[in-house]
Amino acid sequence: MMNVLEPVIQDPDLVSGVLDNGLSYFLKTCNSPANTVELQLVVNVGSLIEEENERGLAHFVEHMGFKGTRNFQNGQIVKYLESIGAQYGPDLNASTSLQDTTYRLSITLPEEEEHHNHDGTGQGNHSSGQTASDARMERLEAAFEVLADWAGGMLILDEDVESERAIIEEEWRGKQGPSQRLLEVYWERVFGQGGAAAYARRMPIGTLDVIRNAPPQRLREFYGRWYRPELMAVIVAGDFGGGGGGGAGPAAAAAGGHSPLVRHALALLREKFGSIENQHSVTLASNPSPELPQFDLPRHFEKEPGICILQDSELTSSSLSFEFFSPIETSPTLGYMKTELIKRLFATLIDQRLSAISNGTVDTGYEVGPGRGQYISAGISLRPVVQDLLCVSVTAQVPHGDLSALGTLVRELERARRRGFGAGELRRAKNKWRAVFAAELQDAAHRVRAKSVAADVREHFLRGRRTPLPGRPAELRACLALLAEEGSSEGGGGGGSDGGEGAYVAVPSPAEEE
Repeated sequence: MMNVLEPVIQDPDLVSGVLDNGLSYFLKTCNSPANTVELQLVVNVGSLIEEENERGLAHFVEHMGFKGTRNFQNGQIVKYLESIGAQYGPDLNASTSLQDTTYRLSITLPEEEEHHNHDGTGQGNHSSGQTASDARMERLEAAFEVLADWAGGMLILDEDVESERAIIEEEWRGKQGPSQRLLEVYWERVFGQGGAAAYARRMPIGTLDVIRNAPPQRLREFYGRWYRPELMAVIVAGDFGGGGGGGAGPAAAAAGGHSPLVRHALALLREKFGSIENQHSVTLASNPSPELPQFDLPRHFEKEPGICILQDSELTSSSLSFEFFSPIETSPTLGYMKTELIKRLFATLIDQRLSAISNGTVDTGYEVGPGRGQYISAGISLRPVVQDLLCVSVTAQVPHGDLSALGTLVRELERARRRGFGAGELRRAKNKWRAVFAAELQDAAHRVRAKSVAADVREHFLRGRRTPLPGRPAELRACLALLAEEGSSEGGGGGGSDGGEGAYVAVPSPAEEE
């Protein structure tokens, strides 16, 4: 039997470290897509840390990264990257959440045998005698320069702030539909009334007052206060040549086993990001390096469920949900991987049962029909509603005004909690995931996907390095081994109302016409 307390060994093909100034970096050679490198700057700061007069500034600062930086002024950053093949949107973008801001850049490198002469801004010019390898290194250097400018070289000029206000206000207006209105009510109920008001009242888009009136200096102060190297990571995953199996692990690195392009990338990391610590020019009146604040998760009802009724005249369908919340406990161990596997099994088991009830292929022991607990469709989802809080949501689409399916969901959740699942149900769920893992392993054995690697590393960094990072093939082999163990059957009895701190009944439906 596998030892669930055993730490998971980090992917030996992942090169990682921390620069002297505290900035983290991760680099891995991938082979899909070919001749492409995915770069991310991850800032462990989002809208959650904003003060009342800063609501929306984390997102506003993100926008300013595309307006003007030390090396790319007057919006030239987008034009330059497009000139070397990056498209704004799919290859070049950024996002702000409650807890992080992430800048993404995907670049295409010249193929090994190609010789490119680039004439545009002048930064991509190659001499006629330049090799393809030189061209690849030059393009990679340009990408690193862009990321370094985002990390420590934004200008945030007064005129750029003023010109961007209307764009962000239009984005704010675009979010004011029924989904956003219901989300705000829901979050106020779950978080605001659960003792975690910051989560409910710090949506990244911010407030119109701040968008319209925040002084440019306030943005510069926010940037200088929070864009610090110890709160940032640079993630680089892509086709650096030297085979698609990943890069060179620690042993190979010590022997100088990295490809020339990987060695160049590591040198660029140190050169471009190693001096960021003191390059912010903003002088702050208060503490220039405040601690990252910690926020309590909501305290949910323990004795009886809370109820959240969501109505809007623009809704065209009705649904009801049971939602259970619990803190996410992470650790870089096999035990964490086993817990995640059990969650998948539990979700599949509930989905199977709800589907069987809908199709009439299971004897429930009670009548199900129109007005008697019948639903149009039903299913379960497990998702982190915020970074450290898991939401298990069992949702049914129901005919308008018919809430009788509530009884069906309650009975089935209670039956699963008390009796678990049958051997046949568990076998079908395990077979499903065994087939999924086996197919993914076959693919991962010869294809290392840059975006997937970057996503896993990003989560690892944002969770304080408390999640396993073994690499996809090792992860899938571990999942198959855990699935084969008899102990995985304990997923049949968990995950119900005993598995969370409390429950909410959420009922989104159209508003009645008055």
